[in-house]
Amino acid sequence: MLGNAPGGGERIAVLYTPPSVKGQSTPEQIALAEHLKKTGAKFYGAYWCRFCNMQRGVFGAGGVRALPYVECAEDGVNSQSGVCRSMREVDGYPTWQIKGKFYSGMKTLQELQTLSGFDPSVTFPEYEAPPPPPRPTPPPGGYKPPPVTAASTPFALALAKHLKASGTTFYGAHW
Repeated sequence: MLGNAPGGGERIAVLYTPPSVKGQSTPEQIALAEHLKKTGAKFYGAYWCRFCNMQRGVFGAGGVRALPYVECAEDGVNSQSGVCRSMREVDGYPTWQIKGKFYSGMKTLQELQTLSGFDPSVTFPEYEAPPPPPRPTPPPGGYKPPPVTAASTPFALALAKHLKASGTTFYGAHW
């Protein structure tokens, strides 16, 4: 994508891809991915979605190339974000569309096999997600939100007082 940058020059938009899948695929994993594609199934996801990337991982490197993947992030390569936004059934990632029905969340190969009508005599290896990285050591004194250094405007103060008086509660995290 090209556009105009401040100062009149052209800028290039950066597009992202999901991380590569490592690990070999069995012939059965590849056959299931090809079956899903051939039968019109769709796998809606986003390159930044951890669970989408784990879902891709259950197919192995060879199987993931055959998956009927639809990139929903606007800044993803081959994005179909407009399609994803127009479908109310795609309200989170990953979402599978199989035989006209939508299924949210990660699915095992066995679940996808059953939902798609893939050969029930085929068995798949057990998949174990890689362990999460270890938690970093907290800084001395623990984690603390950054200090607020900007002065509040009269409008911001009035809004904060109104929200407090109306019983509004804000839930969040400093990061």
